[in-house]
Amino acid sequence: QTWQLHALKGEFEKLFDLGMSAAEASQYNLQQLDLADGKYIDSAVNRADAAINPSVSTISYMFCEWRKSNLGERRGEGMWSFLQDKISVYEETGAKIATNIEPMAVAILAPIMIRAHDTQYASDIAFMDSTSCCDSEDHVVTFIMIMSQYGAVPAGVLITSGQKEADYVAGLCLLQELLDGRAFGGQGHPSIIMTDNSTAEQNAVRDVWPKTRCMLCQFHVLQSVWRWLWSSSHNIPKEDRKSLFT
Repeated sequence: QTWQLHALKGEFEKLFDLGMSAAEASQYNLQQLDLADGKYIDSAVNRADAAINPSVSTISYMFCEWRKSNLGERRGEGMWSFLQDKISVYEETGAKIATNIEPMAVAILAPIMIRAHDTQYASDIAFMDSTSCCDSEDHVVTFIMIMSQYGAVPAGVLITSGQKEADYVAGLCLLQELLDGRAFGGQGHPSIIMTDNSTAEQNAVRDVWPKTRCMLCQFHVLQSVWRWLWSSSHNIPKEDRKSLFT
């Protein structure tokens, strides 16, 4: 029985290695059991057999153990020490990573991102956008894109603990450190950067790249106008909002 449980754990770890979550691995296992039999009564029996179809809580425990050994802790010293061990592995692929503990920030440059800074359009215009609540710790992922003759190309990724100005400053400074004078075609900063309507982002850009002009893209200009019109504090009659927006 111990050997069987060990083998079962190994099978689920293979699914986790493929990128499946605990819930996805559980659903996949159920589908495989159903396909293997093709008979409803056998399928029902197999579903009730914890030796081949463990409960979701058991699979979640397996996933937590797998995650801890493969990805480290979610926070604290365990997370940082594991990341430091992994950095050398990432660097062997040509990537560059820099970290800052307080405020928490990680800057990542994949090989394609490093090459993007050497293009002839790299210094012209950049685009910066953040996605929050990316994991259980509410970390924020920020992508920086620049233009090329092939379209938009990623030029850097930042992971921060939040969306405060200090978080963005820490991330952008790490990015500058990694590029070591190579940033944005050697200019050191983009001439123009487009952001959403975030004061923290814009202030951080002005702090790190004072010569960069901050602008909103057309979408965010329209979004900001629409939000202003719909704000109750501005007392815009509902029947006038559409015409004013137009």
